[in-house]
Amino acid sequence: MVSPQSKAVYIDLHVHTRRYSACAETLDPGKLAQYLTDSHLDGIVLAEHDALWPAKEIATLNTELNGKRFFRAVEVSSVNGHFVVIGLDNLNGITPGITIAELTARSAQQGAVVILVHHHQIYSHTADPIAVLQLPPGIDAIETASSVTFGKHQRQAERYAGQRLWSRVGGSDAHYLELVGCSFSVFESMPRNEKEMARAIRQGRVRAMHWYPMDE
Repeated sequence: MVSPQSKAVYIDLHVHTRRYSACAETLDPGKLAQYLTDSHLDGIVLAEHDALWPAKEIATLNTELNGKRFFRAVEVSSVNGHFVVIGLDNLNGITPGITIAELTARSAQQGAVVILVHHHQIYSHTADPIAVLQLPPGIDAIETASSVTFGKHQRQAERYAGQRLWSRVGGSDAHYLELVGCSFSVFESMPRNEKEMARAIRQGRVRAMHWYPMDE
């Protein structure tokens, strides 16, 4: 749990840009630094679809900031649903269509954290929602607050978190600038890097939050 006495740090764990996610064609990463500077957020995690930002490019983005920070992650399109993975050094062996068992094994080898996102969505390879309670061990957290996870879906995600003993995190799943920061995760302090962020999530030292009330 985040200590109520600590200075809260707000980080959006789930943002896409047109640099590496074609579906986010209007979100120019060049505008994110100023947006982050002016917003309520302290950090943004760039979690592109099946792509990991090069570390040097993230470092370049961070030279424009003062105290706030960009991080990198990947939203993996697995055969068992979509998962944001934070803390990877590379995507060796992690490709679209990977099974969740293989994904969690490869992520654990790199000390990364695996987060189930938009659990209620139905994907093209199946006509059914994800069987969350039947997913194998190795998942660390579930996104309980996002631009598409609120109301009954948020309550359902909260129940799954309790049943599976997963941490609860928030991220906007923004594909355009105006959505960035609508949902985010609250940390005790600013993680120094993605590995430290992953540890905090795995240990439950985080909570999910919407910036403004979401409709049912």
